[in-house]
Amino acid sequence: GSPGREYFELMTFARRARAASTLQELADLTTDVLFDLARPTEVAYFVEAELATQTFAFRSQRTAPGVVPVPRERLGFSSVHDAEEVLVRGESFAEHNLLESRHTLFRERARTLGSGRFMSAGLKARDLDGAIGYVQPSREPHSDRDRELLGLLAEIVHLALASRT
Repeated sequence: GSPGREYFELMTFARRARAASTLQELADLTTDVLFDLARPTEVAYFVEAELATQTFAFRSQRTAPGVVPVPRERLGFSSVHDAEEVLVRGESFAEHNLLESRHTLFRERARTLGSGRFMSAGLKARDLDGAIGYVQPSREPHSDRDRELLGLLAEIVHLALASRT
């Protein structure tokens, strides 16, 4: 999309994120804007983690037509090799070759499609440990724009969560 359209969508998202009355509404808004701006996207997601039990669940996700959603059951940190960086420390992580990845959750999807990459950004707030991210059908390394977009969305979500306290 054009820079003007992205700016408009990000400004609209920031206003709507701050006004979200529930975490579920914020999660849904986030996955929608991430899916729309990080093209082409197969899965955009918002996960919520439980650090004490080292588990997480997909609170919200949006998938491309024909792409099966990730199961909503609680999954162990061992199913994603970026759990320490993203879910525990709140950092970002990118993988551009899911076929050779230790990321069991998305690797099987990549095998079906023949390629794949993903990027996640951790979310740390008073009442939430989690992450947002997306999966794409490419093997190309993520661009600076990809990293900046995900970081900006994570920051907007963090600010929206902070304003709720």
